[in-house]
Amino acid sequence: MRVVCIALDNKDKLQTVAEAALQFTPQVALGKDCVFLEVSQSLHLFSEVEILQKLKELLISMELTGKLSIGTDPGSALSFAKLNMICERENLPIEALENFLSPFNPGEELAEMLESFVKLGIYRLQDLTKVPPKTLASRFGKNALLAYQRVFYGSQVPWPVFHPQEKVCERTEIDLDHQVSTLEPMLFLIRPLLEQVLGRLRGRALKLMSFRLRFELEDYSTVREPIRVWNFNLSFAQSESSLVLPIVRERLNKELQFHPLESSVFACEIEAMEAVPGVSQQKDLFYKKEEEKEQWGSLVSRLHEKLGAQKSFVAKPVARYLPEAAWKRDLSGSEAFDIASLPKRPLVLFRHPRPINKIENYFVYKRHRYKIKELEGPETLSGEWWLKGFHRNYYKASLEDDSQWWVYTNPETPNYYFWHGVFD
Repeated sequence: MRVVCIALDNKDKLQTVAEAALQFTPQVALGKDCVFLEVSQSLHLFSEVEILQKLKELLISMELTGKLSIGTDPGSALSFAKLNMICERENLPIEALENFLSPFNPGEELAEMLESFVKLGIYRLQDLTKVPPKTLASRFGKNALLAYQRVFYGSQVPWPVFHPQEKVCERTEIDLDHQVSTLEPMLFLIRPLLEQVLGRLRGRALKLMSFRLRFELEDYSTVREPIRVWNFNLSFAQSESSLVLPIVRERLNKELQFHPLESSVFACEIEAMEAVPGVSQQKDLFYKKEEEKEQWGSLVSRLHEKLGAQKSFVAKPVARYLPEAAWKRDLSGSEAFDIASLPKRPLVLFRHPRPINKIENYFVYKRHRYKIKELEGPETLSGEWWLKGFHRNYYKASLEDDSQWWVYTNPETPNYYFWHGVFD
């Protein structure tokens, strides 16, 4: 057995780190002030040094501090973390004995016994071998014998069941001495919370789809809105804070310009509202499809925040003759198509064709005259009789102002033109 112990300085984040650590091993346990990971099977994928380094990076990304250690059992790992030392188990000070007795919930059961050991000149665990094991229970109590067996005979400690919380929500409160009311300090506050939420979701093999950001402001008498809430619905599921944070920046930058905070932020909370399955894969140095997919999703979400969901999409060709129906909205951007094999079409296509007049060598639209330099065509498009059918003769009109229009006429009314698009 190989057990990692994470002794956090912030005890309120034990549940957060425990859930995030599920991405490395399914066997996780919560102690009184530590998180334990049984990583024996994980060593088939990573070395002990790599696991400790990944856990260290996880704490840094969440802006948490603590001590990491690894041992052959929970008691050893806890002792190494608390005492900040690495040595043979037998060379640990006698005070470490209580860590072996109840590593997941250490108490004061051995306090009197430890004082007795020190009086007898027993300062290290290896000195316990001087005391006959048969006399430990009668002289120092049953807990002394149980702790002795766990140190020297590897007696197993029952591993408690760990239950991830159903609600994924992270909160932090701010010292009133720090004034947080502008965008940049708010983003510094949001980033670690966002990383903690995403870390917990990664531990469950999930990706974030929507979340709620909540600010609690100092409630002065002049503050009309002491609580500000923003809901974010991502176009694509995300698992990296570096791709979600720009979306948050876009929204807050836009809304705070028109509706700034009325006082300093007292507390910040991020709650995951929706998550979807998203099995993480190992990064490929030569093929970064998964990484590029998330970056594309972040770009689409940012465009949705800035322009609106109906105004930002990829127009994907569809096998239809009718120009206004020959494309569909697509957000994935995953499948490329050969543009060279397609006929030339205007980049700007109007939702509804616009009637225009042609008088001699001019187009007239809304009382404005546009001189025609050249009229290429016609290109006849027809078909779809099952949908009432259509028949149009399209022309590419080059105008005097160097713009190029896409216009058409119907065979039944050849003198009536319709303006359908503009070439770039």
